[in-house]
Amino acid sequence: MVYCGLIASLTSLSIGYVIGSPNVPETSIRGKNGDCGAFPFTIESGFPNCFEFADLLWGFAVGSFCIGALVGGLIGGTVQNIYGRRRTMFISDIFFIIGALLLGLTYHQAQFIVGRIVIGFACGLGGVVAPSYLGEISTIKGRGSMGTMYQLLIVTGILVSNLIGLGLSGPPKWRILLAINGIPALIQ
Repeated sequence: MVYCGLIASLTSLSIGYVIGSPNVPETSIRGKNGDCGAFPFTIESGFPNCFEFADLLWGFAVGSFCIGALVGGLIGGTVQNIYGRRRTMFISDIFFIIGALLLGLTYHQAQFIVGRIVIGFACGLGGVVAPSYLGEISTIKGRGSMGTMYQLLIVTGILVSNLIGLGLSGPPKWRILLAINGIPALIQ
């Protein structure tokens, strides 16, 4: 039960990571520290170092996660009733991986926004199915612990993304920071 609970709770770690990941590298992604200047592309990868996001567009890009989460959360109950809890977690993991790839390989502001929407969808879907699954697999005595573990891993994900972000916030390393979110989905 504990092993299955930990694996299912990786969804909440991913949700927290997605929430916190754009915070630390914001200045690098937006080119606010002068890294975007005359050489906007890295020689090694061919990807842009940064994107010129206006304040309003950056706010929308980061907040677009909520659009996907809303849709994922609204259909999550129906999807898990049709496909079952475990398959729905697998579907959520696929969207986490796609979103992480879109963000890590982003080439334009629009792709960044689409990546945030896709990964938000995964968060919404996973945020519905993982607690349901945890409630089903846990004993009555263990239900409170499972729920606590789920919530604790959300804030742990935020902390982890910010700590990793301290080392990976510069260009082009911020791409790695955003792509790391696919790892818990691969493990799950």
